[in-house]
Amino acid sequence: MAVETKEQVVPDREELLKRFIESCSQKGLLARPDSLEERDSAEGLLDQPTLLRFLTARKFDHDEAIKHFEEVKRFREEN
Repeated sequence: MAVETKEQVVPDREELLKRFIESCSQKGLLARPDSLEERDSAEGLLDQPTLLRFLTARKFDHDEAIKHFEEVKRFREEN
């Protein structure tokens, strides 16, 4: 199974990605982790390709992708 990149997002899924990003933002999930130092990059944690992978992993089920992203974010903060 091929993984879509931001440049390859199918138009109907692009709307799902926008909705997912908006939901993550509203829940405060896109805030830069406190554990990162100023010189550290958040790329690979909060960027669109990463968020698209969360959606793809949950077969574009918005609620399941949010739940999974919250769990991973919590795990990163705790460890």
